[in-house]
Amino acid sequence: MKNLKWLREIAFVDSHHVSWWTTHGGWSEAAPYRPNAMIASPREGQEIAAGEDVLFLGTAYAGRDPVEKVEVSLDGGPWKEAQLDYHTGLPDIWVLWSFAWTAEEGDHSLQARCTTASGAQSVLDPAGTDRKQGYDGSMVITLTVKA
Repeated sequence: MKNLKWLREIAFVDSHHVSWWTTHGGWSEAAPYRPNAMIASPREGQEIAAGEDVLFLGTAYAGRDPVEKVEVSLDGGPWKEAQLDYHTGLPDIWVLWSFAWTAEEGDHSLQARCTTASGAQSVLDPAGTDRKQGYDGSMVITLTVKA
């Protein structure tokens, strides 16, 4: 939320600097990364044919607290562990995950959540709790499966 981009100037100061985003926007000054899980594919609202093998792909990240597990819930059902396709177990590294599903006719939702080494978990609200303090949501997508 406050990652540096387009550097235009470097200034050396002899006092603590408080960022513009903190003083004008109410953002966290520390801006810690919090557990969050995203779904990259398929896209929200995508139509899929019944019987098609679908591979859900996504990312999970939590900054200094390494992501240890990603789970998915189909239509609000039980949580099932996703495959961690890229996972080092080290802090500050994104986890890439996948989950295979055979599409069944109807409208469906899929939600992804992650759990970190310390046991922290992304919250179930896809919007997170307070983006100005660091995003911590668990993304949801909806799909339509046609016969």
